[in-house]
Amino acid sequence: MPDRRDDTSDRSISLLDAALRRRFGFVELMPGGSVLKDASVAGLPLRAWFEALNGRIREHVGRDARNLQIGHSQTS
Repeated sequence: MPDRRDDTSDRSISLLDAALRRRFGFVELMPGGSVLKDASVAGLPLRAWFEALNGRIREHVGRDARNLQIGHSQTS
């Protein structure tokens, strides 16, 4: 049986999310490999790796893939 605290925190987060969305505008920032330019690690070109990884995510995940791609917050 799930812990009741989990349900309460889920509801609290969704209420906060709804309140923020009502009060503020959001600008969607999708991942883009162009910021990596010619960067590489141990000979691995990061831009090509990054774009291939996100391409596979989009290909295999399906409908929610846009929200699950690796973006700037994960690579900074």
